[in-house]
Amino acid sequence: MTNKPETTDDDSPAFDIEDLTLNELGDLEMILGTSLEKAQDEGQAKLMQGLLYIMKRRDDADFTMADAGEYSLKAVTALLGN
Repeated sequence: MTNKPETTDDDSPAFDIEDLTLNELGDLEMILGTSLEKAQDEGQAKLMQGLLYIMKRRDDADFTMADAGEYSLKAVTALLGN
């Protein structure tokens, strides 16, 4: 399992959902079981976990959804820039 941060550096770039590739968007929608638009209107936990997973696997191919689920809300919010 990948080490999870409790917080992140302020210098970390905010995640921009518009930077998702079409493949990543398709993967995210498969994870969510619905479209991104519908997911934004429903529960946020799975959406944030999916976004974190997509973002982190760009740099770490071994990063899993389970790994993403171990991050604190504070850390995910900092990473996603929300």
